[in-house]
Order: sequence, then C-alpha cells, then structure tokens
Amino acid sequence: AAAGLMCGLILSLCGKGSRREVLRFGCACLMTVMLLTLLRQAKLPWGDLSLYEQQLALEVEQAQKEYRQALLAETERNLARAIEEQAAALGLTCRAEVVCAADAQGKVTAQWAVLTLGPGESSKAAPLRDWTVAQLGLIKEQVLVEEEAG
Repeated sequence: AAAGLMCGLILSLCGKGSRREVLRFGCACLMTVMLLTLLRQAKLPWGDLSLYEQQLALEVEQAQKEYRQALLAETERNLARAIEEQAAALGLTCRAEVVCAADAQGKVTAQWAVLTLGPGESSKAAPLRDWTVAQLGLIKEQVLVEEEAG
C-alpha cells in the first residue's frame, strides 16, 4: 500500500510528457515486484502441493490397475465365449473357462483353459481342443477337458 501511495504521489508531481510515462512504467515494475514478494512470502491456503501430487499419483495408479484387471476379465470372457461358439459349431455342448495373465507391458496371454463338455461328449473333444490350442497359443497340457456328470 505504501508503494502505491508513493507511486501516486510521484506521478502527480512529475507533470505530463515522456518523463511521466517512464515513471509510470517504473511504478508498475515496483508494484509488480512488491506483489510478487508478498505472494512468495504468503502462506497459501492449499499448502504443500506435493501431498496432493502424491495422492493423485496413487489414484491414477489404482485406476490403471483396476482398468487392467477389468480388461483381463473381459478378455477371458470373450475367449471363453469364442470357444463355446466353436464347440456349438462342432455340435458340442461346452462351458469354457479361460485364465489369462498380463505382463508388465500389459500384453495379455492365455495361461490355461478348462472345457466342460456335455455328458458323453469328451470322446469328440479332440477337434475343439486342437482349435483352442491354436487360437489361444497354448499347448495341449494347458487345455483341460472335463465332462459333466450326466
């Protein structure tokens, strides 16, 4: 406030002309410096922003983790559905379960599959097992074929 009063007094005494414009610019600079000094020393209401940044980083990480889990579950459901549709095309009744995993880069790969066929259908499972192995990039030992009790 004192700097503003002083600038006003000097400007009123200096008259008109180019000298006044130079003094006006000087006063504007002085007022800016004073304002910045006050802001720098002031305790701002939001305090230390690093705590907010840490909290935000944790929330983003949690959201990414939940997204990856949801994507993994959706991929498992879609692969199981594709197996069940292939089984139906082969004339089989099948309930499929697929378990996948994601690596650090987010690449999803199938780990194993369980094919539960209708009663008496396990003897006709070879084409479905072979299709599942080829489509999911598994080996035969990673595809378990079961038969429902009839």
